[in-house]
Amino acid sequence: MKNYLLLLLVMANYNVFAQAPAIQWNKSFGGAGSEEFRVVKQTSEGGFILGGTSHSDADILGGKSENSKGGDDYWVVKLDANGNKIWDKTIGGGDKDALFYLQQTADGGYILGGYSGSDISGDKTENSKGVQDYWVVKLDANGNKIWDRTIGGSGSDLLFSLQQTADNGYILGGFSNSDISGDKSENSKGVQDYWVVKLDANGNKIWDKTIGGAGVDFLRSVQQTSDGGYILGGDSRSDISVDKSENCIGDFDFWVVKIDDDGDIVWDNTIGGTGNDGIDSYSLQQTADGGYIMGGYSRSNISADKSENCNGFADYWVVKLNANGTKIWDKTIGGNGSDESFSLQQTTDGGYILGGHSISDISGDKSENSKGNYDFWVVKIDDAGTKIWDKTIGGTDIDWLNSLQQTADGGYIIAGYSRSGISGDKTEASRGFDDCWVVKLEAETVNNCSASTLSVTIPNAYAINPGGNINTVYIGYQPASSITLNASPSGGNAPYNHSWSTVPSQTSQQITVSPSVAGNHAFTVTVTDASGCTATYTKTITAMDIRTGKNLEKRIICHKDSKGKRSTLTVLASAIADHLTHGDYLGTCVQANNKMSSDSDVTAMAYGEILTSANSSLQKITVGPNPNNGNFFFSVNGIEKETIATLYAIDGRKIKQFKVVNLQQQKVNNIPKGMYLLRIPGFETQKIIVNGGGNAVPQSTQSNNNIKL
Repeated sequence: MKNYLLLLLVMANYNVFAQAPAIQWNKSFGGAGSEEFRVVKQTSEGGFILGGTSHSDADILGGKSENSKGGDDYWVVKLDANGNKIWDKTIGGGDKDALFYLQQTADGGYILGGYSGSDISGDKTENSKGVQDYWVVKLDANGNKIWDRTIGGSGSDLLFSLQQTADNGYILGGFSNSDISGDKSENSKGVQDYWVVKLDANGNKIWDKTIGGAGVDFLRSVQQTSDGGYILGGDSRSDISVDKSENCIGDFDFWVVKIDDDGDIVWDNTIGGTGNDGIDSYSLQQTADGGYIMGGYSRSNISADKSENCNGFADYWVVKLNANGTKIWDKTIGGNGSDESFSLQQTTDGGYILGGHSISDISGDKSENSKGNYDFWVVKIDDAGTKIWDKTIGGTDIDWLNSLQQTADGGYIIAGYSRSGISGDKTEASRGFDDCWVVKLEAETVNNCSASTLSVTIPNAYAINPGGNINTVYIGYQPASSITLNASPSGGNAPYNHSWSTVPSQTSQQITVSPSVAGNHAFTVTVTDASGCTATYTKTITAMDIRTGKNLEKRIICHKDSKGKRSTLTVLASAIADHLTHGDYLGTCVQANNKMSSDSDVTAMAYGEILTSANSSLQKITVGPNPNNGNFFFSVNGIEKETIATLYAIDGRKIKQFKVVNLQQQKVNNIPKGMYLLRIPGFETQKIIVNGGGNAVPQSTQSNNNIKL
């Protein structure tokens, strides 16, 4: 019963399709300098909070309300559900401060994280502890600063990810080359290490962990897991050493580390191919089944954990792990250029939404051409990694996607930066060198195609008419060697797109095919309507080889004489056109049965098909009917010149001899009741049974007692 219900569910959902969602609105923000949104999140009231970096002074038209406080500043922008700005905040010190992550907190405020090179100045209340430090800032619901914390050692410490934890504290993740100093409790283990820091609700450090091998390890993402521990993901170039349990596979690999709630390692897994594979800050998440999904870019072909070749220079690479970090599947998604995924999220339907940038035209998984230089590229896949839809969004210059999220209405919010002016999908002018660009997509349109009226047929066709059969081409006669198939869709929602599975390059409604091998050939068209529903139809075309003769210089036709009787003849190819004008047909008379109408034709048909391929390498004698009443036909396929066929009685007496040529029917009449053997040298002897007929078998002076059944 369970299997039956499962089958019903599968059948019910088989024809449900989703279309790429349309753009609902897009907004540009920025001053005269350079701005970039690194992260976007929907807020509890349905609006959006966006964070990134700004290098501009105040610009009222661009939405920037405060001057720069140093080199680069944190820039936070609050929007309503329609993309209208509510407030913005410029937060920074006198040097460079780069915001990489933010999140709405349980109290309705916000937590910001990135790195800073500033000493005490502006909003920075603590001096730098090294070259660069983690810098965490807590805001209230209106964007006012509550506190900030500078966390680091004497070297360079770059924060890329943070999250509020179940205890209302915070987990921070990035990479560090600092030895023991400042807030760093452990020495560096290599060139760069993962550095994880746990804070309480007020930003005070509880513990920190340095995790790495002897090489370079960049932590990009940290998330709390359902067991209270944490999952870490980034890029590694370390071989087996210190905390790294597996060698590097290529240049850089994905490195996933599971730690418990105290920061101790539970397991680690190195995942990659022989090229360069990297993960980004917003591309690792625990999934509903307790496993993990992670994404990034790959420049590896099939090797190690990489099951598919690259489509271009770089592709999106998505890897699904189980709860123990073992790979379940991986998918390579891209076009013929460079495509790099920066953000990934599991969606409410159990699938995944991917976002990044692309410079590919239509190719591979890319269904739309590039609109400029780099574009936003959004891809929806199902829970098994199969692509459902993709969407290219951009103007005529560089548009770079950093973050995306599914929204409460089933749509998506996307953020990054843009250098495009009004063009393509960009509806607002550029404010400076780079602007923050946010795009809202509508909810996916899901169509229940099981109720669709869409259908398609391929009507019967002729390669030549008169003179040929329906849905048949003739090898050896050029005017009839190809046939045109025309798809005829109806119902559904026009316009229609056509795809011919056996001729992938053909997307037109009509194709011409020329099978070159004798036999049946299936040609399938799939029609997709404007709603994304599909219908298919398969047409079988028979290819008949009518060439014969020692050098294949002759052609087989079914000839009709002046008395209306038909017989199979061989003629030169140059004579075929004249024969066809006089009512002859291509192929043997049995092969041309669709064209036969006279009594003699029907009689010939009753004896069965004499030839399946005039140029077949199979040597055989065909007899029909068998058993018979003393009158029958026979033909032979596989001789190059005239030869002798001999009919023997079962006791070995020779009854008759016939001169035969390849494929020519030989009529035999008035054979008495009995059992006979038909023999041609080099062929299998045929046993013939006569149930009634002519006179008694004549005595023959010739015998061959060595005839074998």
